[in-house]
Amino acid sequence: MVLCFPWSRAVCLSLALSVLVTLAGCGGSGTTPPTGQTAGPRTASTSTATPLPTTSITSANTATGAGTATAGTADDDGDNDEMFADKPGEPATVEAEGDLEPVAVPEAGSVEAALQEMTTLRLTPPKSENVDELKAERKARNAKIVLLAQDVITRTHDAADKDRLFNAAVHHLMEARVQLALAGDKEAIDGLYGDAGALFKRNPKSKAAAEGAYALVNLAYSQARQTTPPDPHWLQEFARQAKHYALSFPAEELKAVPLLFTAARSCELNNLTEQAVDCYTTIQQSFPRSPFATRAVGISRRLALPGQIVSLTGPKLGGEMLTTDDLLGQTVVVVFWSTETQSFREILPTLLQAQAKYAKSGVSFVGVNFDVDPSKVNPFLIEQKIGWPQIVFEKETQRGWNNPIATFYGIMDIPTIWVIDAQGQVVSTTVAASELDSLLERQAK
Repeated sequence: MVLCFPWSRAVCLSLALSVLVTLAGCGGSGTTPPTGQTAGPRTASTSTATPLPTTSITSANTATGAGTATAGTADDDGDNDEMFADKPGEPATVEAEGDLEPVAVPEAGSVEAALQEMTTLRLTPPKSENVDELKAERKARNAKIVLLAQDVITRTHDAADKDRLFNAAVHHLMEARVQLALAGDKEAIDGLYGDAGALFKRNPKSKAAAEGAYALVNLAYSQARQTTPPDPHWLQEFARQAKHYALSFPAEELKAVPLLFTAARSCELNNLTEQAVDCYTTIQQSFPRSPFATRAVGISRRLALPGQIVSLTGPKLGGEMLTTDDLLGQTVVVVFWSTETQSFREILPTLLQAQAKYAKSGVSFVGVNFDVDPSKVNPFLIEQKIGWPQIVFEKETQRGWNNPIATFYGIMDIPTIWVIDAQGQVVSTTVAASELDSLLERQAK
């Protein structure tokens, strides 16, 4: 399993986390469906399938803390469980506190009555625990919510004094559309894009337009993560919609920027580098004061390294300086690692084998250590018979993920393997241990 910044359900992204590069399909109002379609640093695994960061996206109406956001988490029956929060078979209840006045019953046929019915449909527990019956009931309820919401929107969209009711109906409509779409209803996807586009055209700065844009981010994220590996079409759509949401609704920065960062990381982890760079660049240019911007600068610097000359310098244990400049004329394998990383231990035999095989072919290895406790490093090197030199920052403020090389190049994953050619030019910063032998064989020729 691949871990990324730990993010939270019903959909909360957190940090716990204009454009230099313009991509086809990444601009505009963000309301066109994808073609052909109807979260801190992590410890990398050796799996070839890279899942999305585990993220959830909260409703656009939900107040969130700094660096938060959310997207419907698909469960084992294809949609999310937000509608059925109580136990099956028990009625939803509202308990009065103290001497509060009882809630007035809205007049039959009124907008308020329709909104209350939508809320009741969403909160009332299901009548069955059978998965197929649950699916059918959810679908029926969401379809009814769509009809009720559309009716309320028609009756309130041009009345300024009904704006609160209009926004509530839009919220219900978007939630229902998303749940239907995640359950496989292709018409709901088209409807969601159509609704979001209409709301944006009606008033691009309104709360309702933000709700619609947020729903599209929710949909794209959820669709992308339903498959392993993630669907690249929906991954790109996630990036496109997250960018649209962030740029169109700057007041939503506390949610929008973490969403955009997660879209960037998701694309980066799944080799959609162009889209990742676009999102990172947007964060840097449009939200320079965000804590995500600093991290995005380093990551963008790293993503641009292939083909560039690089020099890595740092102290060895004991303080003597080590620099890759001293290894010009040799192919250099740089391994970013920690004694506490199990996945590093798993690939270590492969690394040791490659070192032994190419030691006489002009290949040198250099380690960059991420341990918080540097006293663990030397015993580990002796125990594992690791002979290549190590950059180890012993200063307390430069240990672990505060490693200056890690922060400068936005390194988010360990172990990570780089290969630098004999001229000091970066060949790759994303070398899998399983690919190292063939890559070094090409470099040695």
